[in-house]
Amino acid sequence: LGDIMYLEGRGFRDGIAEKAETFIERRQTFPQGFIVVTSLTFPVGYITSEIWKYNQIVPIENFALNHSIKDFHTIEGTELYISSTTVEPEYRGKGIGNLLLNSCIKNVTDNFPQVKSVVLMVNDSWPDAIHIYTKNNFKWIHRYENFFGNNESGIIMRKLL
Repeated sequence: LGDIMYLEGRGFRDGIAEKAETFIERRQTFPQGFIVVTSLTFPVGYITSEIWKYNQIVPIENFALNHSIKDFHTIEGTELYISSTTVEPEYRGKGIGNLLLNSCIKNVTDNFPQVKSVVLMVNDSWPDAIHIYTKNNFKWIHRYENFFGNNESGIIMRKLL
């Protein structure tokens, strides 16, 4: 857990980094949607996810930082939500984010074939992340202005499987 929290601190500024308890609950509740990539002996990236019931426009409260996975996660759901992902800054641009994203989608859909779409929120000030999602056929569906504070909006993106 210490390594995940280190990555969280490196990947997200204060105020939008999530708490250790959130990651513990995610790993315990949905281990199939929690993937860590390592380089020799240390983690260089992770992705966490949940399965939700599909909503055409996902309510803003679903995206609350540090929300309990138990609030919305249901193995009967049809939409995979990417709740958090980051890659160690020195390892960015090497395909690790893409590997994490696609490995998570494959692992979840192999185990839960009813999942037919993937949704996520990305900070509008992270062009590299937006590029990865766009390259993987995610489409912009909604924007929540100033979601992250500091005039940083949250862009909701979805991919149909």
